[in-house]
Amino acid sequence: MEKSLGARRSSGRRTTRKTRKSSDEQRASAGTNVDRSPEELEHPEISGEFIDPDEFFSKEKKNGRNERRHKGKQKKSQNKKPGVLKANEEDRKLVADEDFVQGRWFECMPEWIESEEGTLMAEEEEESAKLLLRKAREVYDKRFSEQALRNASFAHGTIQDQISALTLSIQESPVHHLDELLKLLNYCSKKSARVKHLSVLAFQDLLLNDLLPDKPLRSFQSRTGPRTREGLSKRHMLYAYFESELKKAVSKFFEIVRLESLEGVAHMRTSAISTAYNVLVDKPEGERLLLGIVVNKLGDPERKVATKAIYSLQKLLEKHPAMKSIVLAQVEELVFRKNVKRRTQYYAITFMNQVQFSERDIALSRSMINTYLTLFNKLTLDADEIDLDVYEGRLVASILV
Repeated sequence: MEKSLGARRSSGRRTTRKTRKSSDEQRASAGTNVDRSPEELEHPEISGEFIDPDEFFSKEKKNGRNERRHKGKQKKSQNKKPGVLKANEEDRKLVADEDFVQGRWFECMPEWIESEEGTLMAEEEEESAKLLLRKAREVYDKRFSEQALRNASFAHGTIQDQISALTLSIQESPVHHLDELLKLLNYCSKKSARVKHLSVLAFQDLLLNDLLPDKPLRSFQSRTGPRTREGLSKRHMLYAYFESELKKAVSKFFEIVRLESLEGVAHMRTSAISTAYNVLVDKPEGERLLLGIVVNKLGDPERKVATKAIYSLQKLLEKHPAMKSIVLAQVEELVFRKNVKRRTQYYAITFMNQVQFSERDIALSRSMINTYLTLFNKLTLDADEIDLDVYEGRLVASILV
């Protein structure tokens, strides 16, 4: 009896353990996705599973917010062009799409038609054009705010970062970054040799690749417009004003280069010759001034600077043979300049001896022979007054060759 009772108790314990185990397995399977419909997976409340209401509704709100944000971003990306805001009709008269799709600023400039019956632009009109350019800058900054912020981030770095930021801004649109152009020009006249050198190189690169056209720049008041000024839009006026201001800035830059050619350091003088030559060989702007810088360096006290000038003049005539008469005229002027040194005359004659003439240069070659004879006569007449130096014999020998 006691034995049967104990057996029943043990069998009851086994069934209880099996029941608990099966219920645990059912709970575990209920937590999985096995045998659950797609509706139950998307909406767990259908399955009869217990869900915390606060947690459920917070998830729904979060999903709704994310969906609304995603739709809003898609709508904005469809309506908005990258980096450009909508501009009204008045703003388009100042900053048009043609300012950016046709290339450099002088290629985007509207055609200015001049007539013999027209009148010169007045000073009051130049002031009006100045205000238009200022307004165009404001419109540009609104339309391209991302670029303005990007360039401003570089403006607080090292001096090289600042020069790079200024250069990048000017390359994007010179017409709308006249202030940056003048600031870079300011850097070219700094006392620090490093800052000056970096700025001059950057400005020279801008002149050759972005700023200077293949014809001389014009001032605002040298232009003629219709008497009634019909046909001249706001863009006509602000472009003409920018060209006039660019011409002034370029003239100041050439003057900085001229002063650099007079520096006490030979490296700076050689750099000035290179800058003058690079602009002279590619662009017609400031031709006479730049040529004078190179020619005057024939009389430099340092031999390597004088030979650099000779080499630059030779390369110039190789690329532009039509400039022979202009170059030789300036060299001849240097030879007969008052109080000129024999050393300077020697290097000038050395350059002239290396000029090659063609059949079309008969008159020019005769002019050179006259220069040689005039200089030889002058040397023989002043023989008693001349101090004997190493260049005296060399000069006579160069003339006789």
